[in-house]
Amino acid sequence: MKRSTCALLLAACVLYLGIRIYWLSQAFDQLVFPMYELYPSGAFARLFQLGLDQPLGIHYDNSGGALINGLLAAPLYELFGSSYLVYKLIPLFLGLLLLIFVFFWVRGLVGEAAALAAAYLFAMGPTELLQKYSLIGTGNHFENLFYMTLVLWAFDAAHRKGCTPRRLFLLGLAAGLNLFVILAAVIPVGCMLGAHVLVRGLRGAAHDLRYAGPGLALGLFPLVWMNFYVSPRGLHFLAAKFAGESGEVGGASIASRFWTFLSEDLLRAPFHGDTHPVLGWGFLVLWLFCLLFLGLPLIGRSWNLLRGLGRARGERASRAAYEQLKFFPLVLWTPLAALAFALSNLANGKHAYPLEVGGYRYFLPHFFLLQVMLVAVVARPEWKQRARLGWGLVCLLGLLGLQPLRAVWAAGQFEGAGTHYEGFSFVQYARGFVMHSSGVSRDQAIVWASKLPDQEARCMHRGLGFYHAQLAMAGDVNGDGQVDSQERERRKQQPKDAVRMNLETLLAGVPLEYQIDWCRGAGAGLRTLAGYRSDEVGAIRETLVGLARAGDERVVHVLEGICWKQAYAPLARRVPHLARRAGEVARALGEADLGSGSEGETLRAGAGRALGIFMGRLLAREYEPEVELLRSLFTREFPIHGRALLEGLGIGLADSRSRVVWPALSMDRIVPGADQVLVAAALGDECRRISTARFQEALGVVPAELRKAVEGER
Repeated sequence: MKRSTCALLLAACVLYLGIRIYWLSQAFDQLVFPMYELYPSGAFARLFQLGLDQPLGIHYDNSGGALINGLLAAPLYELFGSSYLVYKLIPLFLGLLLLIFVFFWVRGLVGEAAALAAAYLFAMGPTELLQKYSLIGTGNHFENLFYMTLVLWAFDAAHRKGCTPRRLFLLGLAAGLNLFVILAAVIPVGCMLGAHVLVRGLRGAAHDLRYAGPGLALGLFPLVWMNFYVSPRGLHFLAAKFAGESGEVGGASIASRFWTFLSEDLLRAPFHGDTHPVLGWGFLVLWLFCLLFLGLPLIGRSWNLLRGLGRARGERASRAAYEQLKFFPLVLWTPLAALAFALSNLANGKHAYPLEVGGYRYFLPHFFLLQVMLVAVVARPEWKQRARLGWGLVCLLGLLGLQPLRAVWAAGQFEGAGTHYEGFSFVQYARGFVMHSSGVSRDQAIVWASKLPDQEARCMHRGLGFYHAQLAMAGDVNGDGQVDSQERERRKQQPKDAVRMNLETLLAGVPLEYQIDWCRGAGAGLRTLAGYRSDEVGAIRETLVGLARAGDERVVHVLEGICWKQAYAPLARRVPHLARRAGEVARALGEADLGSGSEGETLRAGAGRALGIFMGRLLAREYEPEVELLRSLFTREFPIHGRALLEGLGIGLADSRSRVVWPALSMDRIVPGADQVLVAAALGDECRRISTARFQEALGVVPAELRKAVEGER
């Protein structure tokens, strides 16, 4: 490879890294799916980092890529810490490798100039979908591009250089691994299989199976093991998604869904907001343009090869046939994806700002392959007379990658947020143990959670309380261990009545030292479920009053979890809204009629601690914009402010992270010096409840003048 080519490829890598690092540093919240990244991948990485065994099969859904991401993240967590930003290094460097693989694949497929153009386009990310997803590590959709490119590269190398046993074995291995990473890889792998049979003939393809078959079997082994030995989660996923009857899915005919995928959805997919209509049409025209030049000739060529399918072809004839069909997988991917979508109950869209791209994730391979198809068309010999026009079009398309950066410029108030989030969630980790397909009983899940280190164990027990309480309140409608979405919709229309919660049943078999965690998790679950109603405070109040009247003193710990509405820590961009609602809920409960005498006063204090726990968990992140927000919240004249809220602050600081935090500078700005004694005392009590080691850690982080308060001397 020439020095100038190496320099240009290096420039494309630097450009790729520059754009993505800018995104991560300035607009981290616009690139995250915590419900799919912090669990399972982030939690796996944390367990690997701690050297703990874990039941991987329980957490496999339909994507093996999530398990691979967990393995990759573990050494990164060990080297750089376990922040969410560190987790993002996986898609960042996976994309960098992908850029290099794209160059070598396209260089063999078309030529060096086209390969550099493809690398430049990928680096720029000319669609919002591609640019944002290059930093989203859910384990399946962006990762699919990487593993799919490996298969395409291996496929091209085998047919261009010769189908040797080694190349065929590697091709089969790459194809099997791609199918393990994401089941949707059956589309490109199937396209390549069809092209291989056309190119090699039936006899040649059968002969090649002797070498490609073992590689494919090795690549598929994890998928087969997960689905047939551990749990058939992948098979259940396919059965659930492809369940249409009588030619209709979700009330729409297969034909109409096919057309919607290739028209309305395809137009909306590349960009979102007010820019998508015009640019969407531009990308649609480009795709049709590429189909015209690359797709139409394939019809006649495929027919000619199909007629001679039974004849044996030598190596030279096979290479000549491959040159005619080398764009076969690229051209067929989108129509076949549209057909698969039409036959399923999958849906596009339905994701809110700023993560609308999540609703169009199925189009990632389309726009990725479109870039390659475009440079292949422009590099055709017949375009030599119009080379400047063609390459000018490629450059202009690349410059569209600047358009999504407008969102970065508008998100300046949340810069640097990624280092303040933890890169795992053991509250969410509990979800895999609750789903019935895991094959794990409730008692087994409790035993497993209790084996984890102190804080991880508390978080997982809180998660078990969260999910089991939701199922008990909403009813396990489908018998699969998940709250049914239709049940949630039904509850939106319900009047403000109490949700049934039986603490005796919920806490049966739970060790005494973890019952408070289960109760707080149940409170968060109650808030989440009641939040679907028109008057969440009314439903929460009635439920709590019912528990209090039953004489169960643990109801106060349920109340302490009320202000934490989800299973993972909120993103900074959501904190202003969630903090405002948490304050409103806590104030309403503090002012509500929760009973008279000491019982009512205890519940009102629980409402104060609920808001304090919410604030303490955020304060432990030590993120400046959130500190300012909490300071403004703390100065409001709520009747629940006082001792209870300060105690909640201490509890939140103690139980929110894998390490104990005392943000001295932030505390000085929010809590007067005299009141910090109450916060430190509550911190000490909570850390002592968690473990002796955590209590000793707390003594080491608080200021010297507050250590006596932590020790219990006030």
